[in-house]
Amino acid sequence: MSRPIPIEEMVRLFKIRHTTSHLFKIDNFSLLKKHGIEKVESSVFDLAGHKWKLSVYPNGHKNAKGTHVSMFLVNQVPVNDMPTYELLVVSQLERKWHTHGRDEFDINPEPASEGFLRFISLADLERKGFLIGDCCMFGVKFHGIEPANPGTAECFSLIEKPLNHKVTWMMSKFSSFNPGKAHQSNEFVVGTRKWRLEVHPRGYMDEKDKSFSVYLSAEGFVNNAP
Repeated sequence: MSRPIPIEEMVRLFKIRHTTSHLFKIDNFSLLKKHGIEKVESSVFDLAGHKWKLSVYPNGHKNAKGTHVSMFLVNQVPVNDMPTYELLVVSQLERKWHTHGRDEFDINPEPASEGFLRFISLADLERKGFLIGDCCMFGVKFHGIEPANPGTAECFSLIEKPLNHKVTWMMSKFSSFNPGKAHQSNEFVVGTRKWRLEVHPRGYMDEKDKSFSVYLSAEGFVNNAP
């Protein structure tokens, strides 16, 4: 199964046509299941006057494990209104996407998740052209807000064997990060172990408000390797 146009062109056109949207492209999708990566999170993005993240569970969350992809929208700052949003996964064969319809994000003073445990079945993801070349494109689109610049997009890729044993975490829109909190990269695999990078923009412990602190966190082993 092949795409009618290159994936980069599909992303560009979607961003132009849907300016109140954010795309979250995931490469090497099969490696997430292979290495037991339960959740992949987008970076923080600005839409509808608020800051958000997308959380994708490639092999399902809780009662949907092994049968569906689960997907959620998470607010990063208090939400004082009720913006209308639409979670989606974009077809790579035609100009359409899969969605559960529009919904309103509830007023929340604290970070909260809204979305679907059974967003799309793993069978439909591949059979209906949403997963091609081990790549898929999830996203969110807001309705009823003024169009702005072309929609934003980012890419997550799990690299099984990093070139020269190096892993790079590019933190886009760094100014949107809460400087007083710790921020972690998505999990990545090197050797038989899972890892994350963790940063503290304003420093940690004795270096609080004096330094930019960076840590490497060992998260666990692949397939119960020793």
